[in-house]
Amino acid sequence: MPRMIFVNLPVDDLDRATSFYRALGFEQHAPTSSDKAAAFVISDTIWITLLTPQYFREFINGDIAATPATTEVTIGLSAETREEADDLRRRALEAGGSAWRGSFEEGSMYVAGFLDPDGHVWEIVHAPDA
Repeated sequence: MPRMIFVNLPVDDLDRATSFYRALGFEQHAPTSSDKAAAFVISDTIWITLLTPQYFREFINGDIAATPATTEVTIGLSAETREEADDLRRRALEAGGSAWRGSFEEGSMYVAGFLDPDGHVWEIVHAPDA
């Protein structure tokens, strides 16, 4: 069985964040969603769960990172093509996300970045040599 990745993100407005991730084309997993969390299937091995700050605090010690003033993590997601990376970035900006570092190349790797409405950093990566 392949390992799975479950990314939990605190969000200030669960309805707004849920609408944003739906607009990106991610499938919401209704059985594990509630009035304090919304789960999304990104791929067979990657899930994102959006949690209200109160609920997120039940799973952590310390404070929640104050995005976008601080960055605790960047979330990298692969894309088959540069066009797919650019398209996901475009949809994110149209759905209420904001620009972050723009797009750039590093060798044969191409990255298109954005912030979700809560300031979480996403980098959509096309790496043909990986």
